[in-house]
Amino acid sequence: MITRVRLLCLMCAGVIVAGCGPDPGNSNQRNRWGATNEMETYLTETIETIEHPTYVGEYDPAPDQLQGACYSLMQNENIAGTPLEEKAKQMVALEQKIHDVYNSPEASKETLLAVCKEMEALLAEIREEL
Repeated sequence: MITRVRLLCLMCAGVIVAGCGPDPGNSNQRNRWGATNEMETYLTETIETIEHPTYVGEYDPAPDQLQGACYSLMQNENIAGTPLEEKAKQMVALEQKIHDVYNSPEASKETLLAVCKEMEALLAEIREEL
């Protein structure tokens, strides 16, 4: 009986020490899943802001957290040196493009939404490759 209890304790300790691996539902921007989760959250928020009937372009729709999540993904140690690194750089460029379109004199809701939808499609590709 004592041997079984010791074995059970040893197995539990092994599971605790080893852990269950990385969590794809994590929201910690320092890991690749967390960065993509944060990007999805803030990109959805940006799209909803632009699509809202009362939005007339009085403020930049993309929150700073979206930029932070894009840079976190690009600089992630698991992404560096892989094909995903180029896609992460494209995400940063698209995030900057949202600001550029917003600041341009011919900015419109349609052009902002087009850039956001492009960014959303690229994010879906990245998530598939994770």
